[in-house]
Amino acid sequence: MESQMSAYDFADNDAAAQRRASLEASADDSIKQILGEQRFQQYKYGQDTAFKEAKTMAKNLGVSDELAKSIYEINKVVKSELQRISNDTSLTEEEKTAQREAARQGQIDALRQLLGDDAFKRWEQLYGIAK
Repeated sequence: MESQMSAYDFADNDAAAQRRASLEASADDSIKQILGEQRFQQYKYGQDTAFKEAKTMAKNLGVSDELAKSIYEINKVVKSELQRISNDTSLTEEEKTAQREAARQGQIDALRQLLGDDAFKRWEQLYGIAK
């Protein structure tokens, strides 16, 4: 991928961003062919800062690495929803605030269900707002 890039590919415009995305997708396809699907997923998780944070959170909560993947997915969905809300120009600030609170409450509810009572209490103490 690096050998195919030029200085133009580092420009701050849509064409360069699309070119970088295309080159990255091509590189990912090559890596996936070499590693196989399962190891490729592990590779991608290892590159993702948010996954590393979820893994640290799981360790701090005393839950399995498998739950770290679920924590990561919950956090990823909520982050995406919060971004969508922020970018929605049709919403008033009050509506955005209400939708953000609903998204965060959904995250809390999902984590409570995933973690169980004991680990969720630890989560509240370490990361959340105890209620």
